[in-house]
Amino acid sequence: MEIKTFVKDFEVKELIGDITEVEEISVDCEITEQEFTKKDGEVFKIYVITVNNKPYRLPVSVLGQLKTQLEENPKVKTFKVIKKGKGLATEYVVVIVKWGG
Repeated sequence: MEIKTFVKDFEVKELIGDITEVEEISVDCEITEQEFTKKDGEVFKIYVITVNNKPYRLPVSVLGQLKTQLEENPKVKTFKVIKKGKGLATEYVVVIVKWGG
């Protein structure tokens, strides 16, 4: 398909969503690893979960916090992520939403 044909119906949208947009995430949610290459050739990986058919990036700092939470209480069922700060000063905080019985 030619670019000029493709862009006629193209809608700009975020390909991978912000994890803080998700109200509640199950600890049983499947996680995948995606690999990308920067312009300089450097390869990097991100972790992605899919919620309601939309992919969301799961920052490594969130995975570390969730690991600690689950080690302390393996009955955690769901969590959410809140974001503090902007740019390079962005911090993510894991908040437990539901505990299992």
